[in-house]
Amino acid sequence: MFEKIFKGDGELHTASWEAQKWLRENGYSYGPMERDNPIAVLKGADHDLPKWTNLPDDLKEKVDGKLHVTMKGDARLVLNEEPSYN
Repeated sequence: MFEKIFKGDGELHTASWEAQKWLRENGYSYGPMERDNPIAVLKGADHDLPKWTNLPDDLKEKVDGKLHVTMKGDARLVLNEEPSYN
């Protein structure tokens, strides 16, 4: 398991944007933000993921990770496996 915390600068969504940038730079796709639910993360840059509540249950079990965000707080990325860096 791999976990990374993004702090942002205290402004709205900045920690989430930092996490999303890191995911893109490391070859991951992610779904949209949704209140009170994680954001699904899949390896590969070509996935079009829906919000967590619209994700089929079988895919929820197969995601490569989850991004937990709040509007002003930290963003916590949890991946099932250590990422391979480019």
